[in-house]
Amino acid sequence: MLIATFVLFYELGARTLNNWDEAIYAQVSKEIVNSGDWLTLHWGYAPWYHKPPLFMWMTALLYRLFEVNEFWARAASALSGLGVVGVAYLISQRLYGRLTAVFSVGVLLTNFSFVHYARFGTTDVTLALFIFISIYAYLRAVAGAHRWWYLAWFAMASALMTKGVAGLIVPIAILTALLVDRQLWPTLRLKTFWRGSLVAALIVLPWHGIALYQHGQAFVDQYFLYHVVERSTNGIEGNEGGPAFYFLKLGKKFFPWVWLLPMAFALQIKEQIQEQIKKSSSASSLGQNQTPGQSSRILLVLVLVVLGGFTLVGTKLEWYVVPCYPVFAIWIGHLITQAIRYRYSASFVSLLVVAAAVCVLAPQRVTFLSPPAQMAVAGFGLVGLTAISGYFLRFAKGYQAVSLVLCGVLVLAGVREIRGLYLEVPSPVAALAESASQSANPNNEELIVVSLSEDLYMPTALFYSNRPIRWVRSVNDLETVTEGEAVLAEEDIELLSRQYEFQVFSKADDLAYGKISKRG
Repeated sequence: MLIATFVLFYELGARTLNNWDEAIYAQVSKEIVNSGDWLTLHWGYAPWYHKPPLFMWMTALLYRLFEVNEFWARAASALSGLGVVGVAYLISQRLYGRLTAVFSVGVLLTNFSFVHYARFGTTDVTLALFIFISIYAYLRAVAGAHRWWYLAWFAMASALMTKGVAGLIVPIAILTALLVDRQLWPTLRLKTFWRGSLVAALIVLPWHGIALYQHGQAFVDQYFLYHVVERSTNGIEGNEGGPAFYFLKLGKKFFPWVWLLPMAFALQIKEQIQEQIKKSSSASSLGQNQTPGQSSRILLVLVLVVLGGFTLVGTKLEWYVVPCYPVFAIWIGHLITQAIRYRYSASFVSLLVVAAAVCVLAPQRVTFLSPPAQMAVAGFGLVGLTAISGYFLRFAKGYQAVSLVLCGVLVLAGVREIRGLYLEVPSPVAALAESASQSANPNNEELIVVSLSEDLYMPTALFYSNRPIRWVRSVNDLETVTEGEAVLAEEDIELLSRQYEFQVFSKADDLAYGKISKRG
């Protein structure tokens, strides 16, 4: 957990906020603090019905306790990532043992996509946290501790309050697993199950009821019709993709562990079949119904629900499948444990082959090396790996040492992937908007953002300027402007010079901030 804290929180506030979702959620949370309205979310000083409020409430609370900045805008997501690491460890330990749990966490913390989105101030990792709390509570509940259904339902309700209809992933997965295990009817007869569902209703219904009562059709149109129905049936805002969209993203964003995923998945299928045969024979010999015990089937069901569901949805975004990454890490951790325990097993051979492939492929991802240097590094790494493996395999249990070395190769490749997340990436729009926030503007007038030659429709301008934004996307939109402060491209200053004068206050890259006024 100390390592996870360092990975997720180191230099968390160094970068300016990313445009779109991260900057929008940060601004919505800031407007909660500024307005004191915790029920109706606002963005750009207008009602905003895109998401439920739980994530923004968490961020606003951190703002109130500390301050409004990039670190605390991302802290709710990073804290959720820390929680996912802890719960993934507990689930993995419960299903496979402590050694697998350690390897699973190692895979998760060297997974670019998981670390990136945990350090990204959006709802996806918080959603994953509540999903995996539900899964852990489910495992405890089906093992006989029925009171855990209260926590399972609480976490399911929190998932719905974090990301709306996407929170239905976990109840669908749990009900499916209960149905497959033939435990649905016995579970439905439990009082704790239904009492827990009542707790969930008390969490979800009040805010939705108040929002519907206060805002009526506007809330229905945005929250339900656009962000549920339209997003499900069509690729809105240009976010489209084919059936292989998420599998292609896995290949790019889950390097190098993605190469172990097919064998880890095959191992899961094999163990599920063996477990089912064992349970069937045991139930028939004893004349009793089978019980799910500590089956890992729920993880397989969760992945199928997430990948299958979001593949069918019209809108494709790579962060929709973030809940799959902890499951993949647990599966791969289990495969590594099998490689350590069983000499020349399929798990050991797959680990050896993938590590050798990574020695060849990883240098090609180092862009500052020339092609000859990349080939030299790949050759050196492959020869070194072969020599070390050959040396240890001479001993009786040398395969265990070789497995650890191979795992170390993959960890180093994963660390290389995530190191770019800690580098500063300057944003000229954010820099100029921050300059505008320091302007001696007594009436907090609108900041004009002109997007003619360049697309400057960026939510970071709103967060960093602390001023209402007037978005201008054509020359005609400027007709009613006689004077004001603006951010625009230097190219646009020249384009508008016949109608407008522009006094430059500051510049960043090819953008400028200053005072614009109509001639005459």
